[in-house]
Amino acid sequence: MNPLKENIWNSKPLRYSSELLYDDFVIERKDAIIIRFNTPLNQGSGGNWSYKNLVTKDIGSEIYVAYIIMEPGGGHDYHAHSGDEIVFMIENKLQFAYRSKEDKDIITELNPKDTVYIPAGTPHSFWNVYDKPASFLVIKSPPFFLEEIPLPKEIKEIKLYRGRAI
Repeated sequence: MNPLKENIWNSKPLRYSSELLYDDFVIERKDAIIIRFNTPLNQGSGGNWSYKNLVTKDIGSEIYVAYIIMEPGGGHDYHAHSGDEIVFMIENKLQFAYRSKEDKDIITELNPKDTVYIPAGTPHSFWNVYDKPASFLVIKSPPFFLEEIPLPKEIKEIKLYRGRAI
């Protein structure tokens, strides 16, 4: 016996939206949670960057959202996550790189309002090679903070920071 109420996700065939009801989608209704920017769930810093965790698994969320400020010279070389990641630039610029499926290093500049979708397992890197702090949102699903997966040695040893704009 299925302990969950039958709904579109676990038992009903997909139909046209005009045939669907609210109850077809909602398994368990919950209240919204408001997180004020000035009182994040937690915050901290590491090296040349700081973060405010706005949405985490600690409040029952299936996604993670953080506001990051990366100072000039801050960043990290290639790493990858077990889930998808989205980065939305807010202020100033960052150097972004990823390792393509063809094993090429794709390096570009991210500007305000640019968005990057990074699929699970994609080696990627961010560096602030500019002279102003950059701010951006990081959104991850599933919501594991800094969960990194092991990279092959030949990718892990690639150093992308050039100390200057590309």
